[in-house]
Parts: sequence; structure tokens; C-alpha cells
Amino acid sequence: MMPFLTLRKAVNCHFMRVAIGCFFLYLLPLQSVIAQTSLMANPQTLKQVQQKLKNKHQHSKKTVALYFPPKQFSKSMFEYTQVMLSPEYELQSYQPDLPDDTLVIITGYDKAYRFIANKYQHDAIVLGVSSQQQIMLEEARCIQLKHCAVWLYLNNQASPLRVKALQEHFFKTKRLGIATIDWPMLPVWQKTLPDLSWVEGSQQDKPFNVMKKSVEEADVFVLLPDRYMINNTTVRAILQYLYRQKIPTIGYSNSSHVAGSLLSSYANYTQSLLSVKYYLSQPQSNWPKSSYVCYQSYYYNERLARSLGVNISVEKLNQLSEQLDDMCYQ
Repeated sequence: MMPFLTLRKAVNCHFMRVAIGCFFLYLLPLQSVIAQTSLMANPQTLKQVQQKLKNKHQHSKKTVALYFPPKQFSKSMFEYTQVMLSPEYELQSYQPDLPDDTLVIITGYDKAYRFIANKYQHDAIVLGVSSQQQIMLEEARCIQLKHCAVWLYLNNQASPLRVKALQEHFFKTKRLGIATIDWPMLPVWQKTLPDLSWVEGSQQDKPFNVMKKSVEEADVFVLLPDRYMINNTTVRAILQYLYRQKIPTIGYSNSSHVAGSLLSSYANYTQSLLSVKYYLSQPQSNWPKSSYVCYQSYYYNERLARSLGVNISVEKLNQLSEQLDDMCYQ
């Protein structure tokens, strides 16, 4: 059972105990007339009790704001986020005059940059930002500030744990290769996947040549969101070469999946919000600076697999994804 669901049950049980306690406290003054069953069954009396309990429940909700730049409000996105965060949290659209302790959810680099440009100082959870974008945002928002608000970055791209699981379950006899030029998450991945074939280039090297060197001793190539390595210009040439060499690729996002990766892992908006709910339930003092969204899905290109001569059971792939989700935040 996912931790945030366990928390939700605990919260619901708590309010049930509060409800029972309040109900009996309300009835204590009526002990002298306990025999008057008509009073106990008075619909108006019961309605008042229920309303008091409802009000108490509502007041205990924590308010969370969703940020939209001016003239970019999305009703559908707001309503969906509202449903996902309920009933524990009350969502409202961000306004600069919100109380200082109101936490803000920001989606995407552009919105986060606009938030910083307006010099808003609320604590925030930021979704859909790469590790390299995170560095740029941190430099932009904290420079020349005496107080820098607490921001948690949740990266929705493939985590090293998800790639390691693919290696252990479907590529046990294969060697995975990775190529990078300048990627801040490299130490994290090296720690989780120490037996991969690593090739590090410099900004003077051509990405295509760095990739070729990586796959000289590798059977599977892992794409990384290194902006110096993978961009709109290089990704097509790299994936076409790997396809001709019959080398499968593991991608890190929807775009890499569409571009031609055999397997990709990443989190959608729903899964990102599940991680948001988990961190909202934790003290901010326990938050990391950044983290991968734990809940992710695998995406498999069956047509490409047949062309490459790869056979992976979709059922087993889905089971693996569910098992990994079940272990999230335990």
C-alpha cells in the first residue's frame, strides 16, 4: 500500500474519532433528559452536530496554491489538480498576497522562471524541471537574496532505479552504455548503476562521436537528458545510428519515447501529483533539495522491438512497474 494512501486512512480515522468524541460531548448536557428520545432523534439537532463536524474538518485542511502566469489560467488543469489533492488539501489559484506559509505548486521551467522574475517568495514544489534547469533556477532565484524560500524540485524523467530494474529483469546478460558531456546527475547514476559502461566527453567533442565510443562495448544505450549530448539536432542522428546497429535504447521522457527509444520510463502529471501529496504530508525539514518522482510508468515500442529482434513481455513490464510503485516512499 502506498504511504500516502496509508496516511489518508490515518487522517480519515482521526477525523472519525474526533467526530465520535464531539458527538458525545455534545450529548453530555442532555443526560438529564436522556429518556426523551424525541430530542435525541431531532433531525435539526443532528444536522447542527454534522455541520459543526464538517466545519471542523474543513478548517483543518491545508491550503495549497497552483501557480499560473497572467492570462495562462487553465481551468481543466486546476480542477484536475484540485481533485488529485483532495480531500486532504484545499487548492486555490496563486495570488501574491497569500499568507507566507502557503505552499505553491509550479509546473515547468517557464512558469518557474516567471515566478522568480516577479520576485515571489513563497515555498514551492516544482514539477517538470530537469536537473540542468534546476541549477539555472536556483542561481536566478537565490542570488542577492537574504532569504531564499524552500523549493523542492521533483524530476519526472527516468530515475536510475527504474533503469536499474530494467537491467536486472530484461537485460541481465547485456551491457548498458551511457554517454555524457556535462550532466549534473552523473554521480547519482554512477552510484546506482556502477557496472554500466560510462563515457564522458567534453564540450569540444561531437555528441555523435561520444555516443559511438560508448556503444563500442555496450549492447543497450541509455539516453540521458544531457542538453549538450541530446537535443533536437543530435537525437535523430544518434537514434538512427543505433537502430542501424541493432542497439536498443532506453529513454527518459515522452519525447525520447516518441523519437524512437525501445523502452522509456517517466512520470506523468498524475504520478507527479502523487509524489507531491507524499511530500506535503512530510515536514519541510525532511525534504530533499530535489528528487525523482517515485511513481513512473514504462513505455514500450513493440513495433520497434520486433524490428530489433527484442522480445519483452508487456505483462511482466507492467508488473515490474507496479512493484516499483508499491515500494515508493517506504
